[in-house]
Amino acid sequence: MDRVAGLMSIELDAPDEAAVERFCDALKTFLIAVSWGGYESLQWPVCALKGPSGYYTDLPFTMVRLYIGLEDPDLLIRDLEQALARI
Repeated sequence: MDRVAGLMSIELDAPDEAAVERFCDALKTFLIAVSWGGYESLQWPVCALKGPSGYYTDLPFTMVRLYIGLEDPDLLIRDLEQALARI
């Protein structure tokens, strides 16, 4: 990417919340966090916004917000590839 920020969202082709959770749990380089001010790569799944009566948002449960940090791009790509294989 050129001339863009490191914050993006992806929508997984996942059949259910369990598949999204497998993807997120499989990520080793992307930490689960809501802070976007650091240098490390982070993830935040929309399915984490589920409360007792349903979701607190209209966003699809398959959406995962990613912040790309300063780690080696090849490391991040490999991490995403192996996590996608778990869906």
